[in-house]
Amino acid sequence: MEEITKAEIRNRYWTLRKNLTKNVLETYNLSINNLLKKKIPGNVHVFLPIEENFEVNIWPFIDSINHKNQLIGTSIYNVENNVNHVRLSQKTTYHKGHFNIPIPKDYQKANITQFEFILIPLMAYDNNGNRIGYGKGIYDRILKSCSNNCLKIGVSYFKPEISVPKQDHDICLDTCITPFGEYIFNQ
Repeated sequence: MEEITKAEIRNRYWTLRKNLTKNVLETYNLSINNLLKKKIPGNVHVFLPIEENFEVNIWPFIDSINHKNQLIGTSIYNVENNVNHVRLSQKTTYHKGHFNIPIPKDYQKANITQFEFILIPLMAYDNNGNRIGYGKGIYDRILKSCSNNCLKIGVSYFKPEISVPKQDHDICLDTCITPFGEYIFNQ
């Protein structure tokens, strides 16, 4: 039997995300944001959702963190894939960058090792915490820079696959937050 490729899985989940209705997206996003608010008590590195890609809308979570005394940050990268880690605040404004990713206009640099949690957008993942993103390797590089104690949290609209292809350089999730609850992975 032929094994399904990461590209095929990406395509399948891209279609699934695009076909979610507006009401389902709103319900799923609310559930995920509520779980994130309960789960994350410390400094957090977030992704800035790409609306055009139907990514989980974590802006309500980001806004809630901005009202607490917690460090919140993200990573920005350019077309050469150089990565900078930056702090976000209530005053941060954004513009659309490469791949339509919201990019902070004004920011202070941050050290990636300051973050206790990192949120990772997913195309798919499996019961072992293996993850599939967009295939650019951005999060593989970011995760390698995180502290060993940083909790790697995926966010997804969907339940896990039984198994997805994994490569030697892939870094697994510790947990994944979905509208259906939290999945915790044994490493």
